[in-house]
Amino acid sequence: MDSLIKRYPFLAFFLLAYGITWLAVIPFALGAFPIPMFPFGPLVAAIIVAGVCGGWHGTKSLLLRMVQWRAAPRWYAFALLLPAAVTLGAAYFNVVVFGAADPTISILGALPSLIPAFAVMMLNPLQGSMGEELGWRGFALPRLLSNRSPLVASLLLGVLVAGWHAPLFATGLYGDAWLRILFIVSTTVLWTMLFRGTGGSVLLAMVFHTSWNLMPDVLFSSFSGAELEQSIRLYTVGGIAVSMFATMLAWRRLTGPRLSAAVAPAHAPAAA
Repeated sequence: MDSLIKRYPFLAFFLLAYGITWLAVIPFALGAFPIPMFPFGPLVAAIIVAGVCGGWHGTKSLLLRMVQWRAAPRWYAFALLLPAAVTLGAAYFNVVVFGAADPTISILGALPSLIPAFAVMMLNPLQGSMGEELGWRGFALPRLLSNRSPLVASLLLGVLVAGWHAPLFATGLYGDAWLRILFIVSTTVLWTMLFRGTGGSVLLAMVFHTSWNLMPDVLFSSFSGAELEQSIRLYTVGGIAVSMFATMLAWRRLTGPRLSAAVAPAHAPAAA
């Protein structure tokens, strides 16, 4: 088994990530788990494959990316504020255009709990940030970037990540399946821009993931029923639109010659 993993580390990672994650279908069918996925599948798969292929040194190098905090302030702003802006825009577009109830009072009331909720969501392995990002951005993305342009690497990873979410689509827990898939694939470009801009920081990828997941919980908390569904749909469309616009702006950098050195070691200094 070890020899197969060493020979095909990329394939081994995705088989393990999918397999571990999808095992949750069993307890979900029995009513013992709330969703048909274990979100920590990519985390566990990345650690296993890194350990087999690189021993403790490989595992340590991978894990260090999760504490790689040195990055230019603009990347922190990118990771924290971009999802918030998209979500806020979706909330008030729903109010202005579709007549939803004004969520301002509810949003202001939720602000004191924002930082604790952010910390819990980011550090919980049953949430996407901790459970996914070490695998997608820490393990898979650098390997895809080694011999592909950033755009092609992003699209390939986006398709694989969208496929990983298949149980949520199959069970109907994620509605608007094709819109959600397009959101996952298109926003992967934003993660790649962030990852390369920060020299390979998984920590900033986790912050970005947490912001995307938490902002709807906070900003849509006053909506229910059709208003909530419409807000989520607008949020999804907004994320796709922002991703496509960012792709056009950064087209030359995303489609240019591959630069395998674009992702720095985990101990690198702050990105410019």
